[in-house]
Amino acid sequence: MMDFNDFRNEVIAHSRPSKESWIYRGQRISNWPLDTSYARFFHKATADAPTDFSLSSFEVMLNRFIRRSSEAEGHDYSVYTLPQQIALAQHHGIPTPFLDWTYSPYIAVYFGLAPSPDDPHDMESPFGVHALRIDAEAPLGQIKTDEDLKDLQEEEVKFIDTNRFFSRRIIHQQGCFTFQNFAGCLTEKTKGFFRAFEIDDDHDKMRRELTLMGITAGNLFDDLGHIARDVAEAERQILRLGSRR
Repeated sequence: MMDFNDFRNEVIAHSRPSKESWIYRGQRISNWPLDTSYARFFHKATADAPTDFSLSSFEVMLNRFIRRSSEAEGHDYSVYTLPQQIALAQHHGIPTPFLDWTYSPYIAVYFGLAPSPDDPHDMESPFGVHALRIDAEAPLGQIKTDEDLKDLQEEEVKFIDTNRFFSRRIIHQQGCFTFQNFAGCLTEKTKGFFRAFEIDDDHDKMRRELTLMGITAGNLFDDLGHIARDVAEAERQILRLGSRR
């Protein structure tokens, strides 16, 4: 357990010139397993008739989503690379074998926090930030072509760098992904290259610090709904400080 300053010092220490590269993921509950939305979907759907894990259902859903989305919007999403198609599907709620990560530990803190101090689920409880090493020493393959995703025979964790993705939201979130072709927690395959932090600190204070860094809902999600949240949150802070005078 650590406070935000301790976490920041840990991050700075590991950011000093070295051969190590890390990505980060924030989670509201620190001990949630790092399994994918598709793995949870598959287990729930087959609970009454257990069967061997397979990505075949995901492939059906992805193809159907891309076809119907292209028809609905008049835009041919089939020309996107396979990783881009999966990222698009995940963004709109399709269970996928992707996990979201970010290059920024502070953006990970944002996602570890509850959406709003007015949210009844925001109980100032600790949350988790996970770090995964992705440099050449780590046991992760890299997805560079569509074929790298299609020909996975063994249970593997793959890293998808999104520098070539044309997505404003992914750019703003400094986002990237891991891909898992197995049911289970990512940490089972990445022992020795994974770190977990549990942060316990004042949520309002952390939000204010993140805002000073430019890490807000409107900046990360780049849509009117989240910009409205920024405006409301700024006014809430003014009223809250005013009430203390």
